[in-house]
Parts: sequence; C-alpha cells; structure tokens
Amino acid sequence: MAMSETFSKGAKALVITTLDDIAYILGYRGRDIECTPVFYSYLYIDEECVLHLFIDKDKLPENFDDDVIVHDYDSFYDFLKEKKDVPTLVDKNTTNARICSILKKKVFANNPTIKQKAIKGEVEIANMKRVNAIDGVAVLKLMKHVDDEIEKGNLTEQNCAEFIDAARLSSPDCFDLSFTTIAAVDSNAAMMHYAPTKEKFATLTLDNQLLLVDSGGQYYGGTTDTTRTFIVSKNVTDELTKSNTITLLP
Repeated sequence: MAMSETFSKGAKALVITTLDDIAYILGYRGRDIECTPVFYSYLYIDEECVLHLFIDKDKLPENFDDDVIVHDYDSFYDFLKEKKDVPTLVDKNTTNARICSILKKKVFANNPTIKQKAIKGEVEIANMKRVNAIDGVAVLKLMKHVDDEIEKGNLTEQNCAEFIDAARLSSPDCFDLSFTTIAAVDSNAAMMHYAPTKEKFATLTLDNQLLLVDSGGQYYGGTTDTTRTFIVSKNVTDELTKSNTITLLP
C-alpha cells in the first residue's frame, strides 16, 4: 500500500482498525462475522512500511505472508503504548477513543485505503462482471421457480428466500451470502430491511401484486447485492405500474 499520502501529512505510522481495510491490504479473508469475510484484528504500519498484525494466531493460514509481523490480538494496546510518541495517522471516523487517548501525536486524516479501494484494476473489474453473471443465474432460477409454482399455492416469502439462497450457494464460487435475504410481498416490501422468518412470513399468490427480493452473495472474486421486483398479478394497479416504472428509469 502506498504510504506517501500518509507521510506527506507528517505521520510516521498508521493505525487501521476497520476490518475490511485490513483484509484489503493483506489480501486475506476470514469468517469472524456472519456474511462478511473479515477477521478481528488491528493493523499498525510503521515508517518503513513494516506491517504489524494483531490477531488470534490460530486463524492464520499455513501460507501466511512472512513479511507481516504477527502479534497476539490482546497485545495491541500494550504495543501502542510503546509507540505513543510516534506521529500516527488515525481516521477519527473509525478509530475508537481508547486508541486516541493512548497516542500523544495524532494526525487526523482519512484512511488512505478509502481512495485506493475506489480504484478498480482490470482483474477486479473482470471478476465483478464474472460473479454478477453467476449471481444473475440464481436470480433467473428464482424467477422461473415463481412462474412454475405460484398457481400451486405453495409459495411464501420464506421459501422464496430459501430457494434463491440455495441456488446462489450451489455455485462453487459462492462461499457465503452477503446479507440475510429480503423476500417481501406487497406492503412488506415497503418495510426497511424486512426479512421473513420461519415463524413469520406472507404467502405469495396471484392475488398479490409483487414480490421484492433483495439478496446477494460473497464470491471468490467479489460481492453482489441485487434487488429485483417480480410482478406476479395479471391485474396490476396503475399506481404500481407508475411506481415501478419510475424506479426503473435511469
């Protein structure tokens, strides 16, 4: 990771606490948080661009980068106390008060990885196209499933969510979901972050107007987040037609 921006601000070190940034810098992934491929850790980068990673060592792969100095996760704050007088860049939007209280020479600035992550290379772009194509197949399978089953009267929000989850995870490239699938019928689709459960869900029949599905997967190559609205009624209201059309307009 280029450190020129960090040092141009007078900092001699950088503390990173955001787990997605640590995973980005190191190129490794974990399973410490559901639907998010990160690992609990801290990262300290010094003036010589030496990386100090604080993590539960049992989580490291056998082929972990030898250029990274690994410390016990719980030793981070003691380590930081030894570096308290080093001018250190911290992002005040993501760094906790304890870290800020230890460091005596804080340089407040945005984490430099924010800009770096926004620039996509050729491999990243190719992978994004590839995994979205794979993900699109799962959505098409759900579309066909709804068409085939809706007149039989056995569709619910919950089993629609389970169907697309299974379709997505059937790909060897998909190792997890990116969040809990939202499958919402009619007015449920207006509820923020609504999701059916095995105990509470709505049925889906031709008497309904629509099924909204918001879902995604964690793939080897990228993460997807796809929202689609399936119109199921043959007698769609003018209000729904107008609202859906406005949503689709660029």
